[in-house]
Amino acid sequence: MAGVGISRAAGIFAASRIYGRPDIIAAYVLPNSPEETIAISIHKTYAGQALDAANFVYEHGPAPMVKNVIVCDADIDVSNVGEVIWAVNCRVKASRDIRIIPDCCDSPLDPAIAVEQRGLGDRLIIDATWPMEPEDHFPPRPEWDGQRYPQLALPDDKTLTRIEGLWRKLEFPS
Repeated sequence: MAGVGISRAAGIFAASRIYGRPDIIAAYVLPNSPEETIAISIHKTYAGQALDAANFVYEHGPAPMVKNVIVCDADIDVSNVGEVIWAVNCRVKASRDIRIIPDCCDSPLDPAIAVEQRGLGDRLIIDATWPMEPEDHFPPRPEWDGQRYPQLALPDDKTLTRIEGLWRKLEFPS
């Protein structure tokens, strides 16, 4: 299945160049999702751009197979599922950033839809980008070095190596 996902993501990326969408910088089909869930990263320059980019994926992606599109900022590596989930957890305000588009063309193989209703389903867009709307801006904060959003906090390499060693020693799944 990995080959199908890679070719679908490559197709979306290629279409973004052909149709003049240089804001889409990466596309990735999430694991265990041959075509249904696609994460993209964008260079966001205007409010509503994530929705525009997601609709582009629906229009130029492997339709009707795409059910879910997760749009992330350029600082997120969409081929790293952990980073995509982090962006969803840390940047999404559900009432603002999740859109459901009902009654769209859907795969006749979709197991979430009754056999009698297959071919017509819903689509989901998750905007996991920092908001640009004025009402959603965070004010610059001195404790964040004058930035509007906090810096990503990661352990240093020595600490991370120690944690990974303990993790293996305790036989936790990695």
